[in-house]
Amino acid sequence: NSAIGIRARISSSNSKISISSNCRINQDSILAGNVLLSKNCVLSPRVTLISDKHSFKDKNQTIHENDKKYGTKIGQINLSSNVYIGANSIILGNCDIDKNVIIDANCYLADMNIEKNSIVKNQLNLVIKDRH
Repeated sequence: NSAIGIRARISSSNSKISISSNCRINQDSILAGNVLLSKNCVLSPRVTLISDKHSFKDKNQTIHENDKKYGTKIGQINLSSNVYIGANSIILGNCDIDKNVIIDANCYLADMNIEKNSIVKNQLNLVIKDRH
């Protein structure tokens, strides 16, 4: 009884995506690589979960040459039960999101773990230049 919105893309070549009961993946969201959604997870519109990581070891080679030589590393993204991810958020690499977590809209998480009952807030209130 999970729901997947229009234009959502799910790709798991050489990896595994698992979606448990009562999950909602809203429109234009992307899941790629190894992704586990436990029960009662909600992905708002345009959420991206990608566990793949590229290697840039050799700066004298192109990205494609590095991928061919070193391969793409596939991590694991785990969402425990009752996780809410706000619109336009991006989660990459190896991430464990424990139960009852709320991730605010427009958040970026890469290779990190979030403890249960946490609220992750986007704090990008960056002032580039004062107009005075």
